[in-house]
Amino acid sequence: MLSIIRFFWVVCGMLLLGSIAYAEGHWKLIESKDGINTYRMTHSGTNVCTFKGVGFIDAKIEIIGEVMRDIPAYPEWMAKFKKTTILKTIDRNTYVFHAILKTPIPFQDRDIVIQNQTKYNYNNGSALLTFWSANNFNYPKQKGYFRITEMEGQYYLEYFGRNKTRITCQYRSDAGGNIPVLLANEIEIKHYPAQTISGLRKMAQKKKYIDAGLASSEHDLIERMLDNKKDVANILKNRIGEYIIDPVLLNMLFEMTTSKKIIDNVYAARSDFAGIRQGMVDLLNVVAEKVHTEQQKQEVDALTAYLAEKEFDTFFSMNKFMRLEFGHLRMYLKLNLDRHTYNLL
Repeated sequence: MLSIIRFFWVVCGMLLLGSIAYAEGHWKLIESKDGINTYRMTHSGTNVCTFKGVGFIDAKIEIIGEVMRDIPAYPEWMAKFKKTTILKTIDRNTYVFHAILKTPIPFQDRDIVIQNQTKYNYNNGSALLTFWSANNFNYPKQKGYFRITEMEGQYYLEYFGRNKTRITCQYRSDAGGNIPVLLANEIEIKHYPAQTISGLRKMAQKKKYIDAGLASSEHDLIERMLDNKKDVANILKNRIGEYIIDPVLLNMLFEMTTSKKIIDNVYAARSDFAGIRQGMVDLLNVVAEKVHTEQQKQEVDALTAYLAEKEFDTFFSMNKFMRLEFGHLRMYLKLNLDRHTYNLL
């Protein structure tokens, strides 16, 4: 049982430190450069792959949001975008726009009508911008360009400190026409997520976006949340709660002495990334120690007693955890489960 308790804390540390990225299937790492990891996912029945880049940006999440809203400026940073024109503004987080995309010679340049939408989730400190080809929007094909009708993707922004945001850029597209899909994947498309994240890093340092972000409603809301220790604790709790699915167990974990210390440290440091990291180091050091204070021993004993008669999958989502991109720990756990099944309990 102690092995499972320690495993819980390792998972908590990974979630809070940002050592993982979310996946819906099997991702293969194809490049790691400049702090950006690029992955490929293949799909049965088609050669059209999904590509994903994951990296950190040293900027406030609301500043990055302002860059995303400036659609006419997309060609300054987004891979292969040549010109973008807003066709319809549905609200400040939802747009339909036309884009012209550069295509290598001898192929014809592409164009596409795209709709995007951004949703903020303040309960776990994230924002999700999704985009897709708006084929039903009435905008005629433009002379001299080949119209792309298959594109979809997303930008997932995660709060990891007041001036640090992790971004996951996911992209899937079929260039169509006379461009072979396999060629497009290997020569062009697989580089788009990393190129886009690199460009976004530069844009987020521009004064006009910093000023706009600081004047935004998102900035005011985030600042109010950071001034409330309960809100800070809920963000951390909700993120871990995606995997620890038993609400009683989740509450017990966050009532533990060490968890409260982490929350205190994160709150005192204004949710600074370094503060979060140090808190998790302190936590893992405590878990690794064989000698605990009387209070810590009582807390571990209470967890052990609560879990004694429960099956593993009733309190922890192994399905979600096994999809995380943290290979060595995932494989370690899988081997132990294969050998011992529930003997760990």
